[in-house]
Amino acid sequence: DPDSPADSGDDAMPPAPAAVPVVSASSDNHGLRILIAEDNDVTRMKLQADLEKWGHHVTAAEDGEQAWEYFQKYDFSIVLTDWMMPNVDGLELVKRIRATGRATYVYVIMLTAKAEKHDIVLGMGAGADDFLAKPYHRDELNVRIRAGKRIVDMTRAIGKTSRRIDRGIQAAARIQRSFLPEAAPEIPGLQFAWEYQPCDELGGDMLNIVNLDENHIGLYILDVNGTGVPASLLATNVSRFMASANDNASILVDRQGNPENPTIVEPERVAWKLNQQFSGNPETNQFFTLVYGILNRDTLEFCYTCAGHPPLFHQNGSGPPTALEGFGLPIGVMADNDDYHQESIQLQSGDRLFFYSNGVPNTPNAEDALFGRERLAASIEKNRETALAGVPPAIVSEIREFGDHSELKDDLTILAVEIE
Repeated sequence: DPDSPADSGDDAMPPAPAAVPVVSASSDNHGLRILIAEDNDVTRMKLQADLEKWGHHVTAAEDGEQAWEYFQKYDFSIVLTDWMMPNVDGLELVKRIRATGRATYVYVIMLTAKAEKHDIVLGMGAGADDFLAKPYHRDELNVRIRAGKRIVDMTRAIGKTSRRIDRGIQAAARIQRSFLPEAAPEIPGLQFAWEYQPCDELGGDMLNIVNLDENHIGLYILDVNGTGVPASLLATNVSRFMASANDNASILVDRQGNPENPTIVEPERVAWKLNQQFSGNPETNQFFTLVYGILNRDTLEFCYTCAGHPPLFHQNGSGPPTALEGFGLPIGVMADNDDYHQESIQLQSGDRLFFYSNGVPNTPNAEDALFGRERLAASIEKNRETALAGVPPAIVSEIREFGDHSELKDDLTILAVEIE
């Protein structure tokens, strides 16, 4: 009979069992959890009988509305739905399934007499994966279910791998953040504030405020080229060498000769040491920019060096912010480079210094114009009367607004210090 629901050659027709609630899309005997949505009783029962004969676990719904209720309650690997049904048709059911955004992928096969190209395009546009023409043949149904199983198995394997990678990235992010200052250090006469927004879960920017001794404070921002895991690993590794004077791995002090009373290493020498440590690996092609300075609490002299990094901004009590230029190649570009120079500035009460990463001036807007240093200087000046703790967040908020709050293309990091 050409109008029969299945051209199978098998006249046996077991009664359709009731819909069986399920809680998992997997099965101990490798069968799939399959949801049928079919308003024709004969077709629905035949589909269920065939699928269960092949070892699958089937829940049968009489129309799209009932199928949607089942789908919201239980997990399924495959949904086999008719197109034309009362209440909720197959197209609407597929749209609802895709709109749920479930973590595990659900393979959808539409059972239909529609064979026009525009109908297939419409169905696939709604989210259908495959089509099975009515009247269906049992062998074709089996092949399409097996194809769906391969897709489901593959996506779930990918999902497991992705979740494992995500857990690793989250652990790495926690480690990286442990190198950031937990809170602003309480140092009489000084205030500190910062904002750190990585463009990914792992960032290539780092900052810190380091006690070198009772009279000297080290401050730095570094910015690794690139983003993601490689940049984060290098940034974290460099931060390990720029730890406080109490850490034996720190290169910010020299313990040779007197381990109990180490000598503070000048900023230009720190840049040279880092370049020796992190150069000479052409395979990684990684480098980073750095601005590192030492503030003398007694004299308020600030000595600093820039290694390919954007200039600091100095805001005094009256005039507009001025750029403190520095010259030197990024760390890691040339192994034999020793051309790092040290600059100094005398600070006064009320002065502020602003460190920032490359992502701050280089944030683009919709027209590909960059935020730039002029806008940054203007934002610093606009927030002159703002308490220091609120300035870095205010600047970053302005940058995000300038960029239309789109996804960040680079990390945003700002570190500020104020002389009270």
